[in-house]
Amino acid sequence: PPASLHDLESVLRNASWVCEAGECDFDPAELPLTADGFVELFAVRDTAEMSIFVERVVRHAGGEIVDEAGLQAFAASVVSFDAIRALGADRNAAWATFAPSFACIADRAADPADVGRAFDQACAETSFNCEDIPAQCQGDVWSQADYALSVYFGEQGADPLTSCYYDGAGLIAALTNESAGLACIVSQDPTTTALTEEGFQSMVRLEDPAKMEVFVRRVVRDVLSAEVSETQALGELAAAPPASLHD
Repeated sequence: PPASLHDLESVLRNASWVCEAGECDFDPAELPLTADGFVELFAVRDTAEMSIFVERVVRHAGGEIVDEAGLQAFAASVVSFDAIRALGADRNAAWATFAPSFACIADRAADPADVGRAFDQACAETSFNCEDIPAQCQGDVWSQADYALSVYFGEQGADPLTSCYYDGAGLIAALTNESAGLACIVSQDPTTTALTEEGFQSMVRLEDPAKMEVFVRRVVRDVLSAEVSETQALGELAAAPPASLHD
């Protein structure tokens, strides 16, 4: 807090989240999913509006609300943005459900210019060189953004609001074998991740031989157009994989 009441009044007069009585007119469906957005909404102390904000966070993280009463109870009691951010990072709220397989991709509802900026940001912050994006993912801004955003998210961890927001241009998408654009999405799911160096490295980081086996089988089938004839040899390779997909 400031040093005096006078200083406090000065801070409040200039605060973006303080408005004249009757003039605090904003739409919780449009507020940014950021700490500033939360602070602006929290000042109103309206559970119904907070629940809209919280549901947007859950959906951004690839989740769905399954218990409306649970959502309302959380919205009525939440006092920090960290608690809201943890919803997407922990993915364990009892009143929501989250897909087990997911990745960060470009939001198809976002403006292409915003997606381009998200792509540039991800490329600037990831250890991956975006000049090496696979040729099949360079045809449009969405596919190349999917690749860069999913790689960056895989490197940084599972906090959607820290590593997959980009001012609304990114979101967490549930993945299945029928999902579109899988060739340009890197994830921790061995059945769907891109069959590229980055997809391979995402499996290496898991240190899970069973998942590496699944990935290797896909490489054998889809890249080499062959079949695995010895499961023991496959298991040994998966337990001690080479350094790169090329190897």
